[in-house]
Amino acid sequence: MLEENRKEQRIQATGGILYVTPSLESSTKIRSGLVCNVSNSGACIYIQDCIKETETIKIYFREISASPMEASVRWCARDKGDLFRVGLLLNN
Repeated sequence: MLEENRKEQRIQATGGILYVTPSLESSTKIRSGLVCNVSNSGACIYIQDCIKETETIKIYFREISASPMEASVRWCARDKGDLFRVGLLLNN
């Protein structure tokens, strides 16, 4: 069994997110995705774009927060088809 490297417990969550990243296109567009799990300092989301590690995005958790947060991409991996799973470090 693999041990987790996380210091905080992740809570399973289901809900929608909105996010903006400057690297996808020159014009800013709001994109959507789903949250998988979340903690005070991080989150795992599913989106349809591959985002570079260390990229900074603005993310809005529709059911969790009242305002957008900045987050750093820690990793991004293809899940199935055109779906990517992304690990985020929340910049609180």
